[in-house]
Amino acid sequence: MEYALKETKNSRINLLTEIKRHQPKLPNRQGKIASFLINQSEKAKSISLQELCSICETSEPVVFAFCKKLGFSGFRAFKTAFIEDLTAQKTQPSSPYDIPNVVIAESELFENNDPTVLLPFLAGLYQQSIKQTLESLNCDEFKAAVDLITKAKRIVLMGVGISGNVGFVLLQNFLRTGKPTTWVNDPNLFYTHLVSLEKNDVVIALSQSGHQVDTIEGIRFAKERNIKIVSISSDPDSEIAENANAFLMTGPGPEASNTTLSIGAQIALPILMVGDALAVSVNLQDVDGMLDRAQVTHDAIKKKFKLKKRNKK
Repeated sequence: MEYALKETKNSRINLLTEIKRHQPKLPNRQGKIASFLINQSEKAKSISLQELCSICETSEPVVFAFCKKLGFSGFRAFKTAFIEDLTAQKTQPSSPYDIPNVVIAESELFENNDPTVLLPFLAGLYQQSIKQTLESLNCDEFKAAVDLITKAKRIVLMGVGISGNVGFVLLQNFLRTGKPTTWVNDPNLFYTHLVSLEKNDVVIALSQSGHQVDTIEGIRFAKERNIKIVSISSDPDSEIAENANAFLMTGPGPEASNTTLSIGAQIALPILMVGDALAVSVNLQDVDGMLDRAQVTHDAIKKKFKLKKRNKK
């Protein structure tokens, strides 16, 4: 099977996506630079170093530190890449599923409760979340995760909060792989679920932020027991990512999850999309087995309804 995700070599993630990913972790003055680049990207294309410092009320060393954080040697190298990135996005052919941008800032929506504006705005957020996650995912890591899960005898889906609750939906899909799968979102039960896993079994850690303390502790416990770890998160620098045997990076999470307008688009959707893709990919490694399980399940449910109908008579 050939994967349509980007290859590891000679690939570059959308630069604006990476700025958004780093923004919550940046010091205040670097954060101002990030906000300006995100919100006024067209203006930023032609701005000089001195003008950027003036607008963001910062200094050249802060700008250089910001550029270095993103992997560039200096402002000139960053600006060149930034312009190339924006130009490339404009020249890409549009998808038939593209949703027109709604010209309204998120802050303005608090003063505008018109559903005809809100619905397409949220649709745009969902589309953006999917796009950024596809740009962030690494083909080799995804293949590695599918391979680990395919070889596992048992699977545990683990996480708390919104990310963890997405695991309940994913549970339905992973059960269809024919592998015994459990889902746990209660930190007090993490160890109860993990302790029965063996060396080549897999725990799938779900945390869009990557910094949930209970999930990190669960990952540490799994690593000590040589359990294989697949992590789904937006932060490649998190302990959840660093301890993973396969790390699947989603699009950047919201700057402040407690005040984000759509937890569905910005927190739940990236986890759901990647986890769903994993389950489907594992199923496709054994199509005959998948079809056989589906048929047996269908026949059993059909028989159940026939019995209920007969008993009513």
